[in-house]
Amino acid sequence: QSYESNTLPLLCLPALGALVTMPSKKTADMSVLEANVIQPLNTFAKSSYYFLAKCEKPDSKQLTELVVNTGAGFLVMGFVGFVVKLIHIPINNIIVG
Repeated sequence: QSYESNTLPLLCLPALGALVTMPSKKTADMSVLEANVIQPLNTFAKSSYYFLAKCEKPDSKQLTELVVNTGAGFLVMGFVGFVVKLIHIPINNIIVG
């Protein structure tokens, strides 16, 4: 017997040879895949494209400000890390020592 891809034999009535139209497992899996993976990726790609279309390159003043602020952030974080390490060493020696 040959069945259509979207029909399954009704096993409880084999003598009648009845066919029940039900979605196949592949179709159900594809709809779940589309709903959970493909649709969110498509939405993300569209919103990313619109975002990048609105972006523009910074001028030299904005770039200089960005570089200065990033450098200042690196210096501040380095100083904080140095102070924490400076305080941690004597406390660790008292506890372990």
